[in-house]
Formats: sequence, structure tokens, C-alpha cells
Amino acid sequence: MKTMDLATFEKKFQKAQSSPKMLEALAAQAVMGIVSRIHSCSESIEDAKQAAVEAHEQSSGGFLNRRTQKKTDLLAEATLKTSGAMEEMNALVQESIRYTSVSTALAAVMCDKFQTTMDEGFTDTDNQFKRLNDSGKKTVEKMIHLAQEQIERKKHLSHIEDRMGEKASKINENRKHINANASDIAKLKSGFVVSLVLAILGLSVGTVSLLLHLLG
Repeated sequence: MKTMDLATFEKKFQKAQSSPKMLEALAAQAVMGIVSRIHSCSESIEDAKQAAVEAHEQSSGGFLNRRTQKKTDLLAEATLKTSGAMEEMNALVQESIRYTSVSTALAAVMCDKFQTTMDEGFTDTDNQFKRLNDSGKKTVEKMIHLAQEQIERKKHLSHIEDRMGEKASKINENRKHINANASDIAKLKSGFVVSLVLAILGLSVGTVSLLLHLLG
């Protein structure tokens, strides 16, 4: 079963994010694609290990060292199969990280689906029930762990952003108070100046009137 490319996955997520049922269905589809390939890779690894054991048990020597050459060839083949399977397993881990990075809500649902398939097994596209071997389970456990780390990291970042938003809001509120106080102070200053000018003008008029009275 093939997995979805990230662009297709993100498009489906955009449609599914508003519906819990659609989100769960998308998570199940993504997990099934990954787990099916993990099962295939882990079985290949176990087969390669068994082949390596059988190769080691074969005796060496013989006519023109044919047995030795056959043993060497079998070991080389087993190593190559193991290496290829491990490489694909690592690629699947990276793919699961890309999926779970899309959304914390989706990552949480995928973690649940991964855990269920690991504990209870799964039915593949050929309607065959299968269980992961130890190698496959270790890989799925790693995926769950990495997804949970992503969730916690995003929660922490969200908490920091919320706190920064609260601080920014308080700063803006304080700025408004400062501006309002500055406006009140400016009004008081303006009123004082006006009163002072009027007082001076009043005094001047009184003085002029007194002088006119004396002169008269």
C-alpha cells in the first residue's frame, strides 16, 4: 500500500480539519499506508536475519571453496536486504514526521491509530489480518514518541505566544492610559495658561482705569 505525498495529504487535511470523523478517517488512511510498509520492511529484515544465521551455520571449504563462496554470497545478500529494509524504515519515520507536523490535532489522532495497530494488529488492503513483529513495533513506537514530542513542543510554543500576546495587550493598554493622562495634563496646562492670561489682562484693565480716574 502506497503512502500519500505531502501535498496530497495537506489538501485532504484542509477539507477534513473541520470534521472529526473526516480527520479520523484521514489519520487512519495515513497510518495504514505507513504501517503496511513497516510490516513489509520488518518482515524482510527478519527473513534476512534468518538467512544470515543459516549462512553462518553452513560449513566452509569444499571443492574449490564453493561452499565458502556460497556462504559469503548468502551473507552479502542478507546484509543487502537488511540495509535496504532499514533505509526504507527510516524513510517511513521521516514521512510520519511530515504528516504529524501538519496539525497537532491530526498528530494526536495518528498517535492513537499507531498505538491501536501496534497493539491489536491490522487488516491490509487484501483483507489479510497482520501483526507487526518486534522490529516493526519498535519503529512504530519511535513514530509515536516523535509525534508526541512535536505535540508538546507546539503546545509550549503556543503557550509562549499567548503570554507574549497578553504582554503586548497590557503594553497597549498602558500606552492608552499614558496618552489619556498626557491629554488631560495638556488640557490642564492650557486652562491654567488661559486663566493666567485673563488674570493679567484683568489686572491691566484695572490699572488703566485707575490711571484714567486719577488723571480725570
